[in-house]
Amino acid sequence: MEAVRPDTAGAHRDSAKQSAHREVIDAGSGDATVPVVAARTSTHMHDPGAEPVSKGSRARSASAPRHKDRSKTLHYPFKPRPSPLDFETLEKDRNPMRGFYVLFWVAMAWYAITSILDTWNKEGTSFRYAFFSQMSDRSKDLLYSDLLMQLSCFTVVLIVKLYEFKLVPLDIAWIVNSVWLGGWFVSVISWALYSNWKWTQSGSFTIHCIAMLMKQASYLMSNSENFWKLYHQIPKLEGALAVLKADVDSPEDVNKIADNEKEVARINDELRNLRAHLTGHITGLHFPKNLSVFNFFDYMLVPVLVYEIEYPRSEK
Repeated sequence: MEAVRPDTAGAHRDSAKQSAHREVIDAGSGDATVPVVAARTSTHMHDPGAEPVSKGSRARSASAPRHKDRSKTLHYPFKPRPSPLDFETLEKDRNPMRGFYVLFWVAMAWYAITSILDTWNKEGTSFRYAFFSQMSDRSKDLLYSDLLMQLSCFTVVLIVKLYEFKLVPLDIAWIVNSVWLGGWFVSVISWALYSNWKWTQSGSFTIHCIAMLMKQASYLMSNSENFWKLYHQIPKLEGALAVLKADVDSPEDVNKIADNEKEVARINDELRNLRAHLTGHITGLHFPKNLSVFNFFDYMLVPVLVYEIEYPRSEK
């Protein structure tokens, strides 16, 4: 059978479709250059006489984020969430299951009363105090150790202050954070093992230690990211915006005015989102004014593991 020769012209066109033209364009923001890859999807070969890249294209290449933008996080307004078991909520919503809820609590009260009576008949006392006596063993040591552990958590305020005054570069912030968190956790657990408490004290102290570790990690990582946005992302976008506005005011190519205006609007939206992320949603507290001992103390009292600049307050 005679072999069929492929269409060399068609193969040439297919290879032209898959080729890419790489241009390295000076972004105009320091010595760094931003690579821009323009994929050639047409059937024509690259034209050596193509028009040069304008200032608007250089600005767009400079403002294009290298990583996924996490600044466009949606912030929902705070809404109180009352428990469906509250008497006010049951009466307001006229929940058809409110009778079942009342029956449940009646059953719980009945179980508690019968348990107290049974313990009284068997042992002559209303409660068994074995667990409470075990928990209260060396209670002062546990109290002082837990208090010292919580006070040591305030060290993270000093660490983020080092980032604020640029005494520690943000490029190694993750190393500093990891070293502190790892050293702190190992030290606290070692102290729990050295104290040789009973399982009740050791268990409660370890659980509290893990919660404090997650609080510190969220505080350090959130503020490190906020400093990166404040010191790097926002100035970079503002510089690209200035170049674009200058190109819009005195365009080199009138056909690209509309594209430049769209890019200006996009950068303005991105800057607005970044600044909103650096602002509290209750009183409008601006980052880094939130980096204070009182703010961290408030964060320690709030029963959450994720740090925010401000936390909503209910009317009560």
